[in-house]
Parts: sequence; C-alpha cells; structure tokens
Amino acid sequence: MINRRLFVVVILLVPLAVFSLFNNEEEQELPKENLKIEETPIINIRLKLTETEEVIHIPLEEYLIGVVAAEMPALFHEEALKAQAIASRSFVLSRVNPNRDFDVVDTTDVQVFINEDKMRERWGREFNTYYERIKNSVRTTENMVLVYDEEIIPAYFFAMSNGHTEYVELVFGQARNFLKSVESVWDNSSLRNFDFEVKIPRREFCEKLSINCSNLKVEEPIRSKSNRVNEIKVNNTTFRGTDFRRKLGLRSTDFDIDVRSENVYITTRGHGHGVGMSQWGANGMAKEGKNYQEILKHYYQNVEIKNLNNV
Repeated sequence: MINRRLFVVVILLVPLAVFSLFNNEEEQELPKENLKIEETPIINIRLKLTETEEVIHIPLEEYLIGVVAAEMPALFHEEALKAQAIASRSFVLSRVNPNRDFDVVDTTDVQVFINEDKMRERWGREFNTYYERIKNSVRTTENMVLVYDEEIIPAYFFAMSNGHTEYVELVFGQARNFLKSVESVWDNSSLRNFDFEVKIPRREFCEKLSINCSNLKVEEPIRSKSNRVNEIKVNNTTFRGTDFRRKLGLRSTDFDIDVRSENVYITTRGHGHGVGMSQWGANGMAKEGKNYQEILKHYYQNVEIKNLNNV
C-alpha cells in the first residue's frame, strides 16, 4: 500500500475526455449521465527555504524540476536525468510526514532545490534549452517511484563513486537490502576531478580534528570493501571515515594522506557519500545505451519502478 504519510493537500478534479460516437457520419452526443470524472491527487511538498526560513507548499512535480536542475548537470544524457527525477521523487516521498513542520530543506542536508530565477542566473542564455530538458525528464517520468517491499524507498544518490558504491549502513547506520555496494565502472580517472588533491596547512589540519599537532602521526586506515575509509587513527584519536571527511571538508571517504613538514596533502577519489546512485555513473551508463530503468535497477537492487497510483 502507498505510504500513508504522504501529505495530499489538494485534490484536483480532471474531467475525462469526452469521446464522440459516430454513426453514419453523424455525430451523436454521449449521454451526460455516462460521463465519468477521474480524481487525480496533487501532492504538495512543504519546502523550507534556508535563506528566509520560510516554509512554502509546492506541487511535487514542480519541486522536482528545481531539484533535478540543482542536482544534475542539465547536459547529462536524458536517461540519466530521468533516473535522477525518479530517484529524487522517491527520496522526498519517503520523507513526507504530516507530523513535522516541513518535509525537506533546499540544501544538501536533503537534496538541493533552486527556483527559476536561480536557474536563469546559472544557465543564462541557455535557460530555455536546459529548462526544457529538465522539465521533460520530470514530466515523462511523472508519478514514477522506486518501491521495495511495497514501500517507497529513500533513494540516496551522490555525484561520483570511486568505482564502487557503498553499503548504506557504513554511512547512514541502517542496513537496507536495496542499498548495497555495486560496481560502477563508469566512475574512473577519465572523469574530471575523479582524483582530487587538497593541501591543508598542518596547524589547520590539527585544529579541525581537535588534536595535538606537536608530533603528527597518521596510522594506516581501516577500509571497507569499496576501499573507503571506515576508521582512521591520528595521534591516537580514532575517527570514523565519515566524520573525518566532514571535519576536513573532503570530497569522499576514499582518500590517502601525505604528511609533510608544514602541510598535509590529501588525495580523494570520487565525490560524495557513495550510497545509492552515482550521477556520473548514471550518465556513463546512459551514454552506453542503458535506459533509466536499467540505470535505477543497477544502483538500487531488487526494486520495482511503479506509478504512485499502484503503490
């Protein structure tokens, strides 16, 4: 059954098309009592705008245009954009709860949303072209969601893997059968900034980790099967890989550290938390001829793609 937490705000009555019956080339009116009215629910999302702290109500499909525009490059393959639209729709609907003051915020804390004004600023003269691409990806997948065990899933996604996605429990704490590590060969060193080096002054490195900097010692980290850092010990202080990444603002948890005299050099591979769909991987799959169903079922295991009316 559909997740009962969905917050249906408005019910829009849409009349079915009236079909004309022709007999001997003369138009006959369909009796009015035989006309049917179909009810189509309009789901509104309660979106908190971080700049103003205002909570607005925005139709789901309109919200998704702003999310796909913010979260994925508009020039990505159409099948990747469609996969993103379905993943984002599933993600937000898995969070809707009428007992909370709002459903989502417009930042990376959930998934980024931008309005048309910001799209125009970002795209300039290409606005119309890019907007139509994004809108088409949302409209052609309207009402489609990812379902596992009759529930809409939290379809996590991220920018670029290190060649494999990550088990969800190693990042967000709870194991999910549909969010296991899979290979993502489309994410590799051929992509711009797949390997990314940052230089952090030694003192800044120690301050961000709240450790003594007099004798800096970084031990060999414990890594997951996907080669991401699960734990790392620095000066006898143990950090979870995800916390280490957050404290230092690293692109991913697959990293190597090189301590030199006055600076610490850290090289990362990939970009993002690693759980769910890799956006660059999705684009790579689409370029090879895979459609959005194949992309989604690769990154989310054993799921079904269903229309909301059938969930």
